[in-house]
Amino acid sequence: MSFKLINIPRKYKIPDKYRTIIYIGYLSIFLLFLSFFIDLSFSLIYGTLNGNIGGTLGSITLIFGAVLFIYSILRLALIIRNMKNKSRLSVHYNLLFGAFVVYIILSIVLTNLKII
Repeated sequence: MSFKLINIPRKYKIPDKYRTIIYIGYLSIFLLFLSFFIDLSFSLIYGTLNGNIGGTLGSITLIFGAVLFIYSILRLALIIRNMKNKSRLSVHYNLLFGAFVVYIILSIVLTNLKII
């Protein structure tokens, strides 16, 4: 018995030019969560993020991650729209967008609880 999410032929491989865009997307999600944990740790240690190195580092990684995320999502959306075999790319697109939604929900919840 096999529990496969989608049935994709094994011989289908994502081209390298699309794979780099996917890697950029995953790097952007990593940077967003890294900035979130930097902000969380420095706000728990010092109590504020104004003017210290943690706030600056968190803000820089947040901005860089957000720009890379917007770039990768838009590029993947344009690529998926023009492809015939979209299954693998759409799985990565959905994973990236789902991770971004988790990031947004986590930041809203922790901000409303006054932790950050």
